[in-house]
Amino acid sequence: MNTRGKGLRRRGPLTVQRMALLAIVAVLAAAVGAHSISGADGPGQLPDRTATTATACGRSEVREACSEIEVAGRTWRYSLRRASPGTPNTALVDLGGPGTSVMSGANGLGHLPDTLPRLSADHNLLVIEEPWVLDPVPAACRAALSAYYVAMRSTWSMPDAVAGRLGSDCGVGRHDPQWGFTPQTYDAVVHAIVEREGLVLDGFVGHSWGAVRLTYLTSTTLRWATLLRPYPYAASLDDITAGRLQALASLTSSLNAQMPASSASTTVEGRSVPVERFDLATSVVELGYVDDDVVQQFGAAVVTGTRPDKVGLLSDQYWGRYGVDDLSPRMLAFWDEACPVAGASQDLVRSSSELARVVGLQFSPCQLFHERRAVRTPTGLAICVVYSKGDAVTPTADILRTYGGSNDVVLKEVGVRAHPSMEGADACMTGMRPSGA
Repeated sequence: MNTRGKGLRRRGPLTVQRMALLAIVAVLAAAVGAHSISGADGPGQLPDRTATTATACGRSEVREACSEIEVAGRTWRYSLRRASPGTPNTALVDLGGPGTSVMSGANGLGHLPDTLPRLSADHNLLVIEEPWVLDPVPAACRAALSAYYVAMRSTWSMPDAVAGRLGSDCGVGRHDPQWGFTPQTYDAVVHAIVEREGLVLDGFVGHSWGAVRLTYLTSTTLRWATLLRPYPYAASLDDITAGRLQALASLTSSLNAQMPASSASTTVEGRSVPVERFDLATSVVELGYVDDDVVQQFGAAVVTGTRPDKVGLLSDQYWGRYGVDDLSPRMLAFWDEACPVAGASQDLVRSSSELARVVGLQFSPCQLFHERRAVRTPTGLAICVVYSKGDAVTPTADILRTYGGSNDVVLKEVGVRAHPSMEGADACMTGMRPSGA
């Protein structure tokens, strides 16, 4: 799943080639700086959910074509690229996440026509931003996020007291999540935008977690959907992680590299905390999200720990760390939306595999969610699924388990390993969309 925004990021799936690692810091700074921080609310309080600016598109972090709409007392931002000649036919493009800031410029929405040339020729393309980017984060919540990160780095665990702070000070585990989409809010916002703009929404393009959001659209009758490297929601978190680790093992083997049995804490110039074993394990997991050319250039040095500067960059990108031990609020959106579907796994946290423990720790706040959400593949529309056997984020076996049993689904394999790739998107739609759609 594109968990960072991302897309998830965090990752920009609109470009076939991943940015160079040296650009990660700039992207992270843009993504994090865009969402910092007022602290106007008192300790333990959640911000007023209607307290978003009336000029949300005028904020400094917006680097994409932007429109805004108020739905149920809350402001939402979206980007609409209209086709020429004009048409009401529209495809909703969801870049995944949860935790993606689509207006930051990191995802390159301007490249959509280049990435989807056939679709953009006869369809408007609609992209909607997640709610967390417009919500101020209380000081107490920022402190709770920091405590979570410090605990993970120092103890490879999430103590109950830290979990309690995430719940009380950030609202993680609430029945009415604030930071991420719910099926109801996503469906309502899409419906409101379609009505306001005079659109006919007949198609959907979803990358990674976007496949889950397709199931949110209960009030819209779609004719087709293309799902790229979809999150395999029919599999358990443990099974998905096992598949991810298998793909990472193949990747590191292809690099002729392996993690050292132990590694010392290393100071890196310009980094506020030393690079430690925790960062090394995290950076190897993060390799699943970067483009193949970057992996070929730096992958072996990351796995062996001989480039601690790159190890630190990848670790920070995975967790959204900035400053000293602050975390981007995108993590709140990630938990709000992913936890009801994926759940937590103590088996992963206690695993002998350090890579499995990293994934387990990322999902450990999911223990605060007491209800799971059932997700089912929609019926009554043509679906094309693109996957890659080398993808170390959404494993092939779990994708086939999720989608392989439906007569409405066409499966297409592509050769590009990197999870952010949208290779096959336009080709997948060719012949699937009805004539004139």
